[in-house]
Amino acid sequence: MNKTLDYYMSLPYEIKVMELPEDDGGGVFLSIPLLGEASVNAHGNTYAKARAHLEEVKRDILQILLEAHVDIPEPKTDSEKEFSGKILLRMSKFLHAGLSAMAEEEGVSINTLITNLLNFALGGKAALTEAANVLKGAEVTHVHQHFVAKIPLEDTEKMKETVAEFQNDSYEGACA
Repeated sequence: MNKTLDYYMSLPYEIKVMELPEDDGGGVFLSIPLLGEASVNAHGNTYAKARAHLEEVKRDILQILLEAHVDIPEPKTDSEKEFSGKILLRMSKFLHAGLSAMAEEEGVSINTLITNLLNFALGGKAALTEAANVLKGAEVTHVHQHFVAKIPLEDTEKMKETVAEFQNDSYEGACA
């Protein structure tokens, strides 16, 4: 495929936004890290002006790269991103000790414990989001590291019916 300037201009490049303090003249500084933060950047008094200028700079840089037959990096889509399954996690000694004790108590490694806790947290959000979809007026929010569903008073009876149906379904003994 012969990729054109219009093709590259249409790609969803991530834009880094930095508001400049009034002491430094104010305004907004924008850049596109994947194309080179030092060369593809713009400043403006407003976001709109900075964005318009950034598009001009991006077009000029891409045109130069195309004419020079240089490989131009493209943003990856979510499906193209690769994950190793490993992360480096820093925490307080107090939290580390607490997790270690909990893991020992449950007879699992700290890694397994943390993975299970994260799965539970993500599953909790998914369950609440599904409940919010069933109860059209419900809203899922994040409050102090917990997901909370705000359910309109008129929907509480429907919620009770839904929970009862869930408990009577093939998931006997499941919590709702």
